[in-house]
Amino acid sequence: GKLSAVNSADDSAFEPEAKDFWHPTVVGESLKGIYLGREAGLRYYVHHLATAHPKTGKPFLMRVNGSRILSKELSKGEEGQGVKLVYQGQTVTGAGQKLNLFDVLWARKQ
Repeated sequence: GKLSAVNSADDSAFEPEAKDFWHPTVVGESLKGIYLGREAGLRYYVHHLATAHPKTGKPFLMRVNGSRILSKELSKGEEGQGVKLVYQGQTVTGAGQKLNLFDVLWARKQ
């Protein structure tokens, strides 16, 4: 569909209002889409997923604020591959920072 045309971390294919951060709050909440890679620059732990807007169904760039753990899991797949992230709650690091925990489920490669 429309999402398969979008397969790079360059987010210029999306309108500015078609980009947002995902803020899951309930354990089990999930986000499914096409993995586009990591955001360039300083925001090392921000990952991009092309998904369908929940209300309009139009292509939507969802930004996921992750952690080193999530980055490691996402590095096991490839840009352009389907992925589902399932929110598993939060943990607190030794330094007192809250980290979101996710299960990462990759679609089988075609």
